Amino acid sequence: TDQKLFYSTEQTCAATGLCRTSIWRLEQRGDFPRRRQISKNRVGWLVREIKEWAESRPEADTSAEE
Repeated sequence: TDQKLFYSTEQTCAATGLCRTSIWRLEQRGDFPRRRQISKNRVGWLVREIKEWAESRPEADTSAEE
C-alpha cells in the first residue's frame, strides 16, 4: 500500500474542514499538530498526526440544539 506520509496545506484544510488561518491560529496556541518542512519551499503535516488530532476532538453536544 502506497500511503501518503504528508498532507499539503490544501489537503490539511480539506481533511479538517478548517481554513489556513484557523490552522495557523491553532498551531500558535499549541492546539494543532505542527507543520513540517518537507523541502526548502514546502511544508506539510503528518497524515498520522492530523488523523490523531481529529479523533481527539470532543464529540459535539447535540442535546443543546434549539
